Amino acid sequence: MERLLYKTNRASIWLFAAIATLAIGTFYKTYVKTDETTLGVITYEQAKEIARDVVNEKKENVLHLLDLDNEKWEEAKKTLQPGYTEPVNIDHNCFVKKEKMSPEIKQSVHNVLENPDVKSAFGITSIAEEDFKIKATRENGKNIYFVLSTPSQINSWAASSEKTVYIVPEEMKRLSISSSELEASIGHELGHILSEHNLEDQWLMSEYKKNLKAKDSVAFQSALNEWRRAQEVEADIVGTFNNGDWANALAASFQNNQRQIASYQLDPSHPPTSDRINYLTTLYSTAQQKADKNELPETIIETIKQAASPMKIA
Repeated sequence: MERLLYKTNRASIWLFAAIATLAIGTFYKTYVKTDETTLGVITYEQAKEIARDVVNEKKENVLHLLDLDNEKWEEAKKTLQPGYTEPVNIDHNCFVKKEKMSPEIKQSVHNVLENPDVKSAFGITSIAEEDFKIKATRENGKNIYFVLSTPSQINSWAASSEKTVYIVPEEMKRLSISSSELEASIGHELGHILSEHNLEDQWLMSEYKKNLKAKDSVAFQSALNEWRRAQEVEADIVGTFNNGDWANALAASFQNNQRQIASYQLDPSHPPTSDRINYLTTLYSTAQQKADKNELPETIIETIKQAASPMKIA
């Protein structure tokens, strides 16, 4: 009996140890461990918060020039035309190319929309192909459309408005954009939509036309460009949707096409490409170095902030 009790107790101890190990391992994998695919959830959220803080800081500079504070800003937004309405005239949108997507592009769009983190973030309830469009239906009714566009309308292989993602196959072919790079770029554009960047830009420009004195236009444009650079940084980070593969693919698209997209280096509304490559490639890999503390290294935080800083004129 004593021998049987000893064996039972020993088995219970081993079972308890196994359960504890599994629980600790699950927690470590979910919240701390970083591999090539997933950043620690808490660390990813911290990166988004830092990017959002930078956006808000730059926005406050713009609001100051418009003689608005955050309270007045929220009131001003209510009086403007709502940006999210069913795009009844999307068929007549000059950016839309009324051609069906290739199977490869369709697959990339579906891969992104069917990602669990993307579906959760947007509350996507269904994905459907409608003629030349792919429609992602959302719980809140702010549906998103994916269409093709032409190089004459968009100087990139992907772009977005408040409710539409545009893909330019000619630019993809010219720049040899891979399917993984396209997925990452779609994620970036969805980062803009999720953060309502396009809508806020419309609202700010509306207030600018009403309130700003002509003598302040240069200062306003400078502050506006800093705010837009901060938005690009936020879209880069949010748009990874905690997926290291997408972060690396987006960085690769910048790295491989620096010459072709050299205009971005001179575009005051976009961060320096080198900064974007820096934080995208290090965000996931260096998080492992501080996995025990589960926090972002200061070097990444500084790079995120630097990307939205005033442009340096050589």
